[in-house]
Amino acid sequence: MITFTSAAQAYNHLHAQIAAATAELAETTQGLTPEAVDAAVADSKALFTKIMAAIEAGKQDELVQLTTVESDNNALGSRISNILDNLKGFNESLALDLMTISEKATHVLVEKGENLISPSGFHPEERVFIRTRTAVAVNRLPRSSNLIAYKL
Repeated sequence: MITFTSAAQAYNHLHAQIAAATAELAETTQGLTPEAVDAAVADSKALFTKIMAAIEAGKQDELVQLTTVESDNNALGSRISNILDNLKGFNESLALDLMTISEKATHVLVEKGENLISPSGFHPEERVFIRTRTAVAVNRLPRSSNLIAYKL
């Protein structure tokens, strides 16, 4: 895991993830027409919808049949769709006000009604979160507080 010490460092990490995902998308779709890319993504999404419907309906035989369908187009569409979802999440995270929490802190206290949320592109262990109105990083919990404690 990377230890981030500043929001600027976190934003730089997001830019690097966007560059890597963009390169992966270009490599994955190289030689394909936009129509072929759209068709692969649509096929993958259609298969996912069928799988979810079989799960909800409890149709085990149909589920087994659907999950063994491994066409190249479905795999390609799934890969492209995952890359596009990652890019969307990374770009959304870039627009957020991020904060980092010291690795020395054991807890973060936030106001009631707020949540400590790790944005797309980061694992909670990396201690990058969407900025809250109040965030107090502590090593020891106070005896009493009107704030909510999150253990890190």
